[in-house]
Amino acid sequence: MTLSVSGTELDYLLFDWLDELLFRFETSQLLFCEFDVQFHYEGITVSAQGETFQADRHRLAHEVKAITYHQLSVQQTAEGWQARFIIDI
Repeated sequence: MTLSVSGTELDYLLFDWLDELLFRFETSQLLFCEFDVQFHYEGITVSAQGETFQADRHRLAHEVKAITYHQLSVQQTAEGWQARFIIDI
């Protein structure tokens, strides 16, 4: 599946992308595990691989209710990129 998110602020791109993943789970029961992220001037395009949730194969410890803006950040460090986000469960 390919997902596109528009924007230029990295922290908001992360929020919108995570929110889209949550939406896909809630509406189509899709779980993703592999991502290829391409950055471009208008935002990001993500190719995602995964499968449909199956209760007998996947154990969900908590239900994610929402992605939050609280302490949301994306920054480049000497080791690479670091992201911080908090979810409501």
